[in-house]
Amino acid sequence: MWCSRDLLFQHIPKTAGVSVINYLSAAMPGPHYLYEWHKLEDGVYVPDELKAGDRHPTLGVSFSFAKAMGFTDIKRVFCIFRNPYATEVSMYHYIREKLQDDPRSYSALAKSGDFTNYIKHNTHWPSYEYFLRIGGELYDNMMIFQLEVDFPDNIKRLVKSLGGNTDMEFPYLNTTVHEPYETYYTAETEEIVYKKYQWVFDRHYYERMVL
Repeated sequence: MWCSRDLLFQHIPKTAGVSVINYLSAAMPGPHYLYEWHKLEDGVYVPDELKAGDRHPTLGVSFSFAKAMGFTDIKRVFCIFRNPYATEVSMYHYIREKLQDDPRSYSALAKSGDFTNYIKHNTHWPSYEYFLRIGGELYDNMMIFQLEVDFPDNIKRLVKSLGGNTDMEFPYLNTTVHEPYETYYTAETEEIVYKKYQWVFDRHYYERMVL
């Protein structure tokens, strides 16, 4: 997650978070802080102070961190959703390309090169609503942007409304290159992903894939 005095960005995995953090760090007035477990790479701007933590905490942890940094009156809280089928393919390739030395079991699943086996057995990454909880309850005032809808202009409008500088170009970082996500799925793996993200589908952020 990333926070400043007026804004908190809740970073859900593989939803353009590195690009958004890079943009916010340059566009929003400081100070700002990043709750991370390692330094970002690829030339990404590091905020004023890097705090040790988990790159993708629950929202309750994010608010606690922001409060500890002295931010007690945050005006806007937002996150980004992405088509879940695309998210799973992107995560699969990210692990294969950029986590070569990671010993965790889900990394071994991805590095085996079998997407079906990866989807069937990877239980490490939860659905989006996990990251929106405070003490087990969903946060009501979250601004949810969709990666496929008016992005990144929606981010720029939010920054402008809070007095940020929107002159800079939006960066596209930490991306993966692969075939269209639809080509990866069978009926079996589609159903697994649908059930995993059913909260997202039930609220009509995305439609279920038809094979």
